[in-house]
Amino acid sequence: ATASFNKTTGKGRYGTGYDSQNFMQTARQWWQTNVDMKAQKDAFFKTRENATWNTSYIDEDLHAIYHDNFYWMRYNNYETDLRNRLIGNVNLTYEVTDWLNVFGRATIDTYSGNQEERINNGSTSSPSNYSIFNEFYTQNNYDLQFQFDKDISEDLNVKAILGTNILREHYSSLFASTNGGINIDGLWALSNSVNSINAPTQYEYTSGTNGYFANVSLGFKRMLYLEGSYRLDIASTLPQGDNEYDYYGISGSFLFSELLNTDFINLGKLRMGYAKTGNAASPLTLFNTFDLNTPVQGSPSASLPSTNNNSNLANEESTEKEIGLEMMFAQRRAGFDLSFYDKTSSDLLTNISVTSAIGYSGQWLNAGELQNKGIELALWGSPVKTNDFEWRIDLNWAKNESKVLSLPKGLKNLQLASLQEGSINATVGEPYGMIRGSNFEFDDNGNRIINQSNGRYLVTESEDENLGSFQPEWKGGINNRFSYKNLSLSFLIDIQKGGNVFSLDTWYGMATGLYPETAGTNELGNPTRDPLTSGQDSGGIILEGVAQTGTDADGNPTSDGTPNTVRTDMSNFANALGYTRAPTALHVYDAGFVKLREVSLAYSFSKETLKGTFIKGLTLSAIGRNLWIIDKSIPYSDPEAGLSSGNVQGYQSGAYPSTKDYGFSVKLQF
Repeated sequence: ATASFNKTTGKGRYGTGYDSQNFMQTARQWWQTNVDMKAQKDAFFKTRENATWNTSYIDEDLHAIYHDNFYWMRYNNYETDLRNRLIGNVNLTYEVTDWLNVFGRATIDTYSGNQEERINNGSTSSPSNYSIFNEFYTQNNYDLQFQFDKDISEDLNVKAILGTNILREHYSSLFASTNGGINIDGLWALSNSVNSINAPTQYEYTSGTNGYFANVSLGFKRMLYLEGSYRLDIASTLPQGDNEYDYYGISGSFLFSELLNTDFINLGKLRMGYAKTGNAASPLTLFNTFDLNTPVQGSPSASLPSTNNNSNLANEESTEKEIGLEMMFAQRRAGFDLSFYDKTSSDLLTNISVTSAIGYSGQWLNAGELQNKGIELALWGSPVKTNDFEWRIDLNWAKNESKVLSLPKGLKNLQLASLQEGSINATVGEPYGMIRGSNFEFDDNGNRIINQSNGRYLVTESEDENLGSFQPEWKGGINNRFSYKNLSLSFLIDIQKGGNVFSLDTWYGMATGLYPETAGTNELGNPTRDPLTSGQDSGGIILEGVAQTGTDADGNPTSDGTPNTVRTDMSNFANALGYTRAPTALHVYDAGFVKLREVSLAYSFSKETLKGTFIKGLTLSAIGRNLWIIDKSIPYSDPEAGLSSGNVQGYQSGAYPSTKDYGFSVKLQF
């Protein structure tokens, strides 16, 4: 063979008589021992080319086939975001009497954003691309309130508010992209498009809500409190003639510590509440409008959108009951806040996935009834406290249990999202957000059954197996704060227990050789990717499980519990760990984690230091966030990385490493 392999660039060339097996074995062996970030960094900065361990040998020039060099991605395929934002308000209060005033306020929140995305020539993604996305948003709120606050007697105080809120929103965006790739490498401009660019995509809406509300609060002897509220909203995003909805709430609290004659208990408060809330539909979800296509020989054409809107949408409704207990002890050095809640939501506004056979891939509807109930606990205390030093601990813990109570039209399961592998579902009687897909075949003892003809997992015929919900079992956090005079240091540990997440990255990556499980040596000391042979010169691996010994009367595989000893091939993409052979369940991971979420160091200047200046307070802070994933189960990615924060949770695709954020702040008071 006349093949050669450049260990600096990771590339190879060959001439007549090229022996692909020997050449690729040489390449693989080198990369298997050197495929780390430093190797990729050195290769990129020496060549400025997309030098990677994952290459194709079909062409004369070895090139990236499934994954780019990480440094190539950083310097060639990157995104930039720019946002300018303005938030402000003007308010005026007029005191009519000592117990009645009129309050008016106007607020604005507006921003403009520019987002650019790039894929350079030579990347695995083809064709290359440059796109630009501009968006503009403005929200205006106008409030008018009559505020009442009067002591009816020594024991009874009444506070009341009667008011209106006018909300107006306007949003527009413009998206344009190159067509067919870019001509000149690294020239990021629409005019660098290979083909004529298509017309930019425009999107715009204006929406508004008029709200009218009232609130009354009674306080008796600063010990018993009762509060009631009511609101009526009229939303432009709901069908005309059926766009009004109201919600209300009532709550009460009892400060029983007022009856206790003790210095140890500083606060004891029992509270209860009931509330009904509402929510309107998103803008432009009632009626279908045509999308204009690129003209054909000057003739216009249009098509329906991919999501079918619904002119009969109604507002969401939620009812919630809560009971809580709050206490403080020992001069407020310790305390807790415990609450239980039960929330039921109905007519949930949902964009669900539907079969494309009906002409749409999505459908807006009011989707059934969902219950969430749980417990929330906050604990705090100062184990050490002196005149100059304090150590304070804050602990939060929450457990939520969700359950789908019903679905529209008597459905038992509603597919919230149909994805490249598996789906996200709402199933009656199950937690919200069930991941479904293919699973392993198990014996009676729960062992995975292995096919004895090829050493691979036996996979269920059904691709609708229940693989668990993305809902966590519980979440918690522990914050420690140490203060010495004017200097303070705090760090927050975040914890999530349970929940499931499917990784499309490992699903494809195991087949395409991106992960170390597909490389290295097996228990025989041979390269895992070597073909299967007889004797000891064999590649592949032995999967953990039991051997299939037969089938039952229904045709289901059975096993007598004998451990599997059959070796499975790992020499190509059709291996047992990747997308062509593995069940969806193999790539569903526990989404739990322990993270060092935040560290903060702050110094507050004393009043004596600032004396004689116009500054009343000055605090300097250094903050770091997402600094360390202490523990996790999912490999190669952050458990919190995902496609969406809506229905498509518990699903990862193209998950980049999470970023560490460092900041510095200056807080001034005048």
